Amino acid sequence: MSSKTIATAVLLASLLVSPVHAASDLVFLNRSLFPERPWTPLTPADGATAGAGRAVDPAASWSRNPALLARAGEAHVRLDALALDPQRNDIRAQTDDYSDTSPFVSVGESAFRWARGDLALGLFVAQDAYQRSKEVYVTSVPSFGPIVLESRSQTSRARAGLGAGFARGALAAGVALELNRVREDLEFLPSAEAQSVGAIPARNDVHGTALGAAAGATWQANPWVVVGADARFAASPKLKDESGAEVGTDELPPAVDLGMHVGKGRGGNLLFGASYEGPRDVALGDSVGRGTDHDPERVHVAGAYVYRPASAQWEFRGGFGWSPHPKDGGARYTRTGVGLGYDLEGMLVRVSYARDARRDQGRNSSRNWFVLGVDLKL
Repeated sequence: MSSKTIATAVLLASLLVSPVHAASDLVFLNRSLFPERPWTPLTPADGATAGAGRAVDPAASWSRNPALLARAGEAHVRLDALALDPQRNDIRAQTDDYSDTSPFVSVGESAFRWARGDLALGLFVAQDAYQRSKEVYVTSVPSFGPIVLESRSQTSRARAGLGAGFARGALAAGVALELNRVREDLEFLPSAEAQSVGAIPARNDVHGTALGAAAGATWQANPWVVVGADARFAASPKLKDESGAEVGTDELPPAVDLGMHVGKGRGGNLLFGASYEGPRDVALGDSVGRGTDHDPERVHVAGAYVYRPASAQWEFRGGFGWSPHPKDGGARYTRTGVGLGYDLEGMLVRVSYARDARRDQGRNSSRNWFVLGVDLKL
């Protein structure tokens, strides 16, 4: 949030906003990252490869492509943890002073897989996006001087579901039924000096749930090449406040992944991937006419290299991804990642570092991900 935006918000608040409407105006005052949630690595393998091969790699998300449940080998339980360090360089450069409380810890994908013959079932919880922040700004208001503003936000999108995968020869297919939950919790805490010029403390906590589904398939084209695809869609949840009243709407965009794996497992392997995410419109309620936030549709492409020695149980992964500016001028993203894995007796351990960088109208910001995950062989 730039100093001009804050000052404008404060002045508008003093002129237009009464305490009755403070909560509905919070989206305007806070300027949270909602609804733009470009990417979260659900597993260490996905983080290391920047999303490449997500539709064909069993070490990537089982819930993203449920067909991977049938190709996951001996892994039966998955637990993943993420630490995120956001770098809001765009805010830091445009205010008198700025601080935040990053990094924070969240959960990627946790799943239990049960297999019998060619059929595999999976119960999973996956958090496609999670952002928590406590940011303090010092900015100047014309004809008054410096004031201190504090914003707190928590935004998340999570899925819980049941998936099934089936393998027959070179072909594997899968489907999943999911319950999606979205939440946006915003809080605006101006200092006493800021309140004296009209800034009003406020909080707004909205959430919604909706059913969704996913389907996917992989095909072993020859001993060297595996190709795959998956698709996901969900209904648009109605957002409710803490009293249960409907105050807005969300839109969970459809998504499609295409992937290719080239290699025989041991030695060098190449992963390629492309994904599409549809447009998203979100309305959280806004009495100053801000209306609906729009996140345009976007395409993401990525490539990665995976190396597994013939006689050792470790692996190395590295990848790069790119998302160009959409047609209506959205931000461009680049992603990089590296990771290591080791196969212990009864447990696969993987760790990765991933970074995504955003360029938008001359402003730069980034996020650093540290992901640790284990697949247990029960």
